[in-house]
Amino acid sequence: MEKKLIAFIMSLVLITSFQTTNVSSDKPIQNSEELRLQDMLMNMLTPYIEKELPNYYSPKILKDFSPSIAPWKIEVIETRRVNGFRGFILKITFEIKPTDGGH
Repeated sequence: MEKKLIAFIMSLVLITSFQTTNVSSDKPIQNSEELRLQDMLMNMLTPYIEKELPNYYSPKILKDFSPSIAPWKIEVIETRRVNGFRGFILKITFEIKPTDGGH
């Protein structure tokens, strides 16, 4: 009985030691449908976001800093439908890292 128990435990240990685990991150590392759609959304929204940047920063900052953004510096934090399932009013939360424009 003991030998069967030990053999069973050893077989479990061997089986689980050969299994590999894939670790996935939230950010895609290759071109995907989701990434393309997100990039298209950022391209369409960038002009509107740039238009609102001066309203966000106080006039004092704008004297020394001319903020601009690039679509790849925008991260979507959250999206949700305001008016329920299949509603087309969306609330999108972004994290934007503005730059001063020049190199």
